[in-house]
Amino acid sequence: MDSLIGHLDGADCQFMLLSSEPGEFRIGVKCKEWSRVPWFDAVHHTKFSQHGVGYSNRYEAQRGRAIHGIESDDYIASEILTSHALMVDLGSWRRGAVRKYWLAQDLIRHLADKDIEKVEFVDGNIQRQKITWNDKTTVWVNLDEKNDWTLDVAIQKPAFVLPQYGYLAIFPNGYSAVHKQDGRVIESSRIVSQGTITGYFNARQQGVDGLLAISPTLNSFEYLGENRFKASFKWNAKDPAPKDLCVFVHCVEKKRGRPHRPIEAVLGGALPTTPTSQWKGEIVTDNYSAMTIPDDLPAGRYYLVVGLYDQKGNGRRAKLIGFDGSGDRYAVGWLNVERKDGKVSNISTEPFEWNDAELYERLLPPKEPVEFGFVKTKGAFRIVFDESEKTVTVTPLPDEPDTEIALVVPERVKGVKAVDETGKELRDVPFTFTEGEKYPLVFTTQSGEFAYKIEW
Repeated sequence: MDSLIGHLDGADCQFMLLSSEPGEFRIGVKCKEWSRVPWFDAVHHTKFSQHGVGYSNRYEAQRGRAIHGIESDDYIASEILTSHALMVDLGSWRRGAVRKYWLAQDLIRHLADKDIEKVEFVDGNIQRQKITWNDKTTVWVNLDEKNDWTLDVAIQKPAFVLPQYGYLAIFPNGYSAVHKQDGRVIESSRIVSQGTITGYFNARQQGVDGLLAISPTLNSFEYLGENRFKASFKWNAKDPAPKDLCVFVHCVEKKRGRPHRPIEAVLGGALPTTPTSQWKGEIVTDNYSAMTIPDDLPAGRYYLVVGLYDQKGNGRRAKLIGFDGSGDRYAVGWLNVERKDGKVSNISTEPFEWNDAELYERLLPPKEPVEFGFVKTKGAFRIVFDESEKTVTVTPLPDEPDTEIALVVPERVKGVKAVDETGKELRDVPFTFTEGEKYPLVFTTQSGEFAYKIEW
């Protein structure tokens, strides 16, 4: 690549996954530990700053779009680590694209023509990286799946806490961060420019639409001979489902890439004895008759997958916390089918290792509003304070649901008005202003309205 610089019209960039488990878009390497680093950008950043970090499905490497795809903390951490141009795709239309722009575009644009001065593994940990740029912009990225990283920096008290795939970037007129507060992962950014303060605050009340706080595992397994086995499943339910759903059990062949279509089979399922609308804590479902492997299912290794679906409604499968083996079906183990002389001779299971539950849990909505210094909300907003005009403009992320927001404002508020994209006033918005409160101004936004003008 180095020798081709100056002779290329374009170049391709894919960040691949190192893995001892083979699969699509993976580099099969067994190693004790590895980490992404900005190796190329340390030399050639200004020549290739418009690289992305790869198409979403290639970066995901069969690990799921929600927690490893183009809008995930994992993907964004790699963009920040290298200061490559932010990338979106068709699935990011509207909300996802605006969210990444508000969170990090000012930082990425600022560093587009800058060079890396130094890269450090803090305390010798290759998962904790500090990148110093030649204008003294400083970026910290935590890739450590085991430990949070606390940074005591001047711009915020209490200190910034970086979870896995969290980051903090401080540049001359602002900051951008994915960080943890009161045990919850949130994101924010701030830019100060000529009497205007622009802040972005996202408490992540809308991570994955419809995601339930329920995670399945395999509880027991018994081979019954011939084509049959019996299994029970354990469901860890932090909160009950909003309605009564039905359990299903399938097996599906691990993907081998296009154009191959995975082999799959329906094995069983039923309404659980305890209705899912009453689930709380650990629930075991075992009210199935023996499940049968189809006669035409080839010998092989399959994902044993389970899930919940709306049997009485639209038949849609629920989104759960777990490894999505295929289409909202969650792997709880490997199912090994052996055949001899054309007949099933044995059916066995192996544990399925999956360590991303915490990444999924950060996509669940907060139970309480989050404090961001001068803003308190469960929602996602961009807020512009204009000193000269004496106005505050609050713009929700596209498709944000009705959300209460509380603000610190410099004076008593005269009015709050909903406005459209052109600034045209649509309606007067009811609000309360309580002197002496930490967040004196409180009002509720409505889904579909573009922005809100606050005057004092």
